[in-house]
Amino acid sequence: LLAKHSDRYVVTAFFDSVKSAVKSLPGLAPDLVFLDMELTDGKGFDILEKLGNIHFEVIVTTMHDSYMLQAIKHSALDYLLKPMNSNDLDEALNRFENKMTESKTNLKTNSHPPVNKFTLPTSEGLLLLNISDIIRLESDGSYTAFYTVDGKKFLTSRTLATYEAQLI
Repeated sequence: LLAKHSDRYVVTAFFDSVKSAVKSLPGLAPDLVFLDMELTDGKGFDILEKLGNIHFEVIVTTMHDSYMLQAIKHSALDYLLKPMNSNDLDEALNRFENKMTESKTNLKTNSHPPVNKFTLPTSEGLLLLNISDIIRLESDGSYTAFYTVDGKKFLTSRTLATYEAQLI
C-alpha cells in the first residue's frame, strides 16, 4: 500500500526486533515510523520507551485493537488495524503531511499560532479541549495531566514543556 506513495515517501529501513530498531533508528532520524506491535523480541512500544525522547511521528500498525490505549498514551498519530486498507493509510498519511506542514510553518515564522484549544488523544479518538476549561496542567515525568473545570483529568504522554511552548 505504501508503494503507491513512493513519489512522496522513502522507506529507509525495516526492523523486526526492538534491539535492532533501538540501535539504528536514532542514526536514521526518520520523520515517520510505522510501528508494528508484534516483534521478535518484544512489543513496538518497547522501542519508544527505550528511545525515550523521540523526534518522529508514529503510526501504529497491528492486528489487535488491544494496544489502542497505549498508542494514545504514546501520542501516536494514527492506529491502523491489519489488514489495512488503502483509504485508512491515505488518511493517516494526510494527517502526517498536515502535521509536518504546520510544523514547518511554525518554524518559518518562529512563532506559534494562537491556541485556544488543545487536541488530546483519548480512547474514543481526539478530544478538543478549550483552554478556558482547563484549571491546571501538572507534570508527571514525561506525562502531562490536564485538569478541567468539570473535574475531569486527561493524561498525555507529552511533557509539560510541549504545552507550555504552545501557550507562549
